[in-house]
Amino acid sequence: MRGASLPCAVVLAGVIAAAEGLFGIPEFLELGGCANVTLMEDFDPVKYQGLWFDIASVPNEYQVTKQCISQNYTWTGDEMRVVSRGLAEDGLKVRQGMYMVPEEFEEPFEPAHMTVIMDGMPESPYDVISTDYTTYSCVYSCLEYFGFRAEFFWLFSRTPWISSWARETCQQDLEDMGIDTGKMLEVLQGETCPYNTRLDAILDENRKLMRKLMSAAPSNVTTSFRRNERVRPADEVITPRKTARVDTPQKDGDPEAEPEVTDAAATPTATRLVCLLALNVALLPVVAR
Repeated sequence: MRGASLPCAVVLAGVIAAAEGLFGIPEFLELGGCANVTLMEDFDPVKYQGLWFDIASVPNEYQVTKQCISQNYTWTGDEMRVVSRGLAEDGLKVRQGMYMVPEEFEEPFEPAHMTVIMDGMPESPYDVISTDYTTYSCVYSCLEYFGFRAEFFWLFSRTPWISSWARETCQQDLEDMGIDTGKMLEVLQGETCPYNTRLDAILDENRKLMRKLMSAAPSNVTTSFRRNERVRPADEVITPRKTARVDTPQKDGDPEAEPEVTDAAATPTATRLVCLLALNVALLPVVAR
């Protein structure tokens, strides 16, 4: 068995070299498996609704918003719809939509574990590690690909800034699970962002929503979701599902303003991942010898 380690290493090196030459491996893909994370207990998606700001995260090629990022969450009773707004790398305003669903047949039922569904990217997990709903949220996501992993994590805040207590809480939670938080980078927020001209009004509206949600009776998520289980019709339209590049200013810099939506430009990242996986599968019999 020991003699097989060198051929395996040679083949793996060949896989990586071939994939880099043919398709280019995404920067976020690395050797290793996903962490065994502990989900937040009694997570309530109803209280999780409203506006969140990205404070720090692992860079993600699928996320077109790179700076001044805000995300608005809406729970429908069986899925969480999310609209992300911010600036792209070139400084243009962009909007990106997705939705997240709990695992229907997961036992025990874990609402803190949802699956992200978005055009142009593989379905991926959204695991809430910890949140107090009113100040911060700590989220982990990871997929494994034949010895490789795509690992991401985020620190969200209800404001464009965050307390040292919340930052340290999220960092410690992740590190206790063996996650390297050194990969997390700060996201630009603050006075230079388009939302800043209406920030007071935006935060005030979000605080009102928080008070309403936090004062409501605890939701029975398990009962609600299972009662609403259904097969999504093929022709059902889920919005928003597209990425928008917006060259015209949004109204007063409001992150909630609705820019004109255009079809998303095709991202090569998913194609590169599929090609890399196919190459791995094709060489598995060779590695197993």
